[in-house]
Amino acid sequence: MQHKGLISVIPFKAILLALLLAGALNNIKAQNQTLPVEITGRVIDRATKMPLESSTITLYSLKDSMMLTGTIAGAGGMFSLETNQRYFFLQIEFIGYLPSFFNMTTLENGEFRMDAGNIELTPYVRHMEPVEVRAEKSSVMMTLDKRVFNVGKDLTSIGGTAEDVLRNVPGISVDNDGRFILRGSDHIRILLNGRASSLVSNENLSGLRQIRASQIEQVEIITNPSARYEAEGIAGIVNIILKSNRTSGWNSSVDAHFGNNKNAGLGANVNYNTDRFNGFMGVGSWYNARPGTGSFRNRFYHPGFPDSTVFSNMHRRHTRESLPAFIKFGADYKINPKNTLTTSFAHRRSSGNNSSDLTYKDALGNPGNVLFVTKRLEDEKEKETDWLYSLIYKKSFLGKGHQFISDIQYEDKATAKTSVFEELYFDGANIPIGGTDYLQLSGSEEGDRRLGINMDYILPLKEEGKFEAGWQTAFREIYNNYEVREIVNQVENPDLNFTNDFLYQETIHGAYVNFGQAIKKFTLQTGLRMEHSNVTTKLVVTNISNPRRYTNLFPSVYLTYNLSDKNAFQLSYSRRIKRPVSSDLNPFFTIRDRRNIFKGNPNIGPEYIDTYELGYIRYWEKASLSSVAYFRKTENVIKRIQRIDADFPGVTITQAENLDFKRNYGVEFTYAFFPNQKWRLNGDVNFFHSVSEGSFWHKGKEVFVGGGSFTMESKASSRYSIREKLHTQITLSYAAPRTTTQGLNRATTALDFATGMDFLKKNGTLTLSVNDILNSRRRRSFSEDETFYSEDNFLWQSRNIVLSFHYRINQQKEPNRIYVNPLIQEDQGEF
Repeated sequence: MQHKGLISVIPFKAILLALLLAGALNNIKAQNQTLPVEITGRVIDRATKMPLESSTITLYSLKDSMMLTGTIAGAGGMFSLETNQRYFFLQIEFIGYLPSFFNMTTLENGEFRMDAGNIELTPYVRHMEPVEVRAEKSSVMMTLDKRVFNVGKDLTSIGGTAEDVLRNVPGISVDNDGRFILRGSDHIRILLNGRASSLVSNENLSGLRQIRASQIEQVEIITNPSARYEAEGIAGIVNIILKSNRTSGWNSSVDAHFGNNKNAGLGANVNYNTDRFNGFMGVGSWYNARPGTGSFRNRFYHPGFPDSTVFSNMHRRHTRESLPAFIKFGADYKINPKNTLTTSFAHRRSSGNNSSDLTYKDALGNPGNVLFVTKRLEDEKEKETDWLYSLIYKKSFLGKGHQFISDIQYEDKATAKTSVFEELYFDGANIPIGGTDYLQLSGSEEGDRRLGINMDYILPLKEEGKFEAGWQTAFREIYNNYEVREIVNQVENPDLNFTNDFLYQETIHGAYVNFGQAIKKFTLQTGLRMEHSNVTTKLVVTNISNPRRYTNLFPSVYLTYNLSDKNAFQLSYSRRIKRPVSSDLNPFFTIRDRRNIFKGNPNIGPEYIDTYELGYIRYWEKASLSSVAYFRKTENVIKRIQRIDADFPGVTITQAENLDFKRNYGVEFTYAFFPNQKWRLNGDVNFFHSVSEGSFWHKGKEVFVGGGSFTMESKASSRYSIREKLHTQITLSYAAPRTTTQGLNRATTALDFATGMDFLKKNGTLTLSVNDILNSRRRRSFSEDETFYSEDNFLWQSRNIVLSFHYRINQQKEPNRIYVNPLIQEDQGEF
């Protein structure tokens, strides 16, 4: 009985074990079947092997031919999509080509990645008149929420820098101080690859000059950003997107240029790309000299005493020489289909020499009665280094667009300057006045360190909806050690008015949520951003601190109505902030030319802006038009006010103040027109009215300032191709006169021309560009109050002629589409 019982137990355990194993295998199989499968491939032309970007790839179920998902081919014709199905097939389509079907049912359990390789499409040919099918991207692409400027098609920027690129972007102009203007405001937030950087800002044009135009792929202009973006910047955001090559295998390019004003440079880029790894490296260096001229005509007077009027005229010649060099490298590594890691490093080093030759003529009673002549020679040497590190992690989840992205960026920038200012004095007959020569020495060490941490989560919702949330933190520290020494009659003394040790510390925490939903022809997106600012300025020597802390909410709302796939309306609102920059808060004097001095104001606060826009966009077969009516309301406006130094009547001091309000309203048109395959026109026109009013206290007296006027700005570019290989472009810019707080900015006109030719089987491109043909891109303005009248005329950089050469190795020339329908573009992260 005992033996029989043992036999009867063994089969029972075996059966139980078999059932358990079968259940486990079924579970493994089920898990394998539900895990997402990544499918990749590349769409090319069968005859030319050229990539077909924007091809449509659709995934169907093999069982019932139901559509599962789809995507659009990107750069190089590459595509990637996911599915949890095991049996499926692909349909690949492109305008002017026969559709292709690709069966992918050979996937086995345990395989979660499939490479379709090169999928070749055959052009669709009918018996009709010859039709040329081309793929050319317009210089400007428009959507309701932003404009995209493709730098590669702008011939006039080739051989230049990021500063030259922004000068040619439709909608952007340059103000009296050389800062960029968008819709009448110089308060623009400039980003680099979507992130803040101390290298690029409207207050640091030298940083923009360290980025070559050949490194830039696109410039995005976002005039009414959503809550996803940092709230800084009144007029909106200008995002500079650098190139990132995704062509398979090894490829590289070489750039060289030279021109007048001692302009020459050389650079190279190398890229290696596989399915899971993309590595890149770039190096370059160039030398550039930017000569310019300028003049001031000043009158200082006391009302009622005309004979006491002092006339002070200044003429200036200057040259800015720079020798920058850079190296950058990095890599994208696809850990698995769901996880990608990107790291990059960049180092820039620059040395410069800025020299100026100024002549002052001081007269009493009338301009011809010259009593005193001063010749001032300025020689400034500058060295600058910049280190930038970036680490990005991207996690993808099941479902297209469902992802989490986090990145850390650290930047350390240092600048050292030494300057020698020498003054020689003469009487009205230009005879030297002996024993009174003056020598001034200055030295400064400036640093800007920034650590940024960003986390973004994007969740697509059913029925064309999307939820976004994120957190951003930025730590920034700016230090400025500035010293001035005077040598009079061979006796050296420190000038305590200009010597300081200033420290600026800033911490900004931001969190946001965005929700978007499409219902039939309507799309609604609403968001809210919270930012907490902690700003402290400190005078290190005296240990005097001025802390500021404030928390603000920044809502945004967008309502879009799509009449069809060719035209749509959008109504939008957003609230933003403009914080004072460190130079506006530094209470010490900064020498501009000894007669014109800048001084910060530690008591000014941020300004707040509410922006409303109503936009309409329309697409035709050969044209597109974007029109936007906008209204911008600004409170607590930060304005730099010029006034006479009470102790030295011949010296003007410029200082930032908070005024009461500013109102801007206008209408802007951006257009693109393609009459035929050879000719392209694009540009913009902006008509607007600006008015500002306010008061500030000066030496116990309240001073009222203000003004307003209607004005307009426009830019038009025409590009014509001859025999496909020779291209010409001409760009005309115009800014009408504009009333300012204390005076008037006169009209400015500029004309640029360029021509380029492809050769060496289109692997090489030679371009000749002439910027500011008429030497008319000048600052011409005047300002006045009851004690002075000041008129200036400055040419920051004279006419520039550059010959550039670009050669591609194992690269196709950047493909460009003649037309892109902005209403059906692939989603790029914004709803």
